[in-house]
Amino acid sequence: MKKISVIFLLFILIGCGSSETNSKNQSSSTLSENYTPVKSSDELLVEKLENEDCAEFIELLSAKQVAKEYDTTEMWVLQNYKVNLWEKTSANGKGRKVGEMHAGSRALLLEIDGDDFKVKSPKDKTIGWVNSIQVSKTLFQSPETYEKCKK
Repeated sequence: MKKISVIFLLFILIGCGSSETNSKNQSSSTLSENYTPVKSSDELLVEKLENEDCAEFIELLSAKQVAKEYDTTEMWVLQNYKVNLWEKTSANGKGRKVGEMHAGSRALLLEIDGDDFKVKSPKDKTIGWVNSIQVSKTLFQSPETYEKCKK
């Protein structure tokens, strides 16, 4: 009789546990299906600027300019030199590295703060700050075709 009671008790426990698991899985999948990620203000600004006909971009120093500054070859610069994007402006301590760009790259300009530019990297699509010492110029171009335009 005790064996039957123990077996019966096990069936009840196993049955309840699996139904709890199933209901948890069902509620988790329902939550994930209904979840819409909230976009940051930077992401919303990028969407807005990328949908315009003309937007402002920065252009980093060219490989030739960097090679001259470092007294090395352009090939070395193209293979080894990267410009870091930072979490914060240089005035606020930079924070952690969030992305990178290659010499001569152009990046969508989101914000200017003193000597720093907040941009979206064309290399890894990250958003971060770069100091003006790395920037050759700003220019206006189409975010879709990259052709020059006037704003």
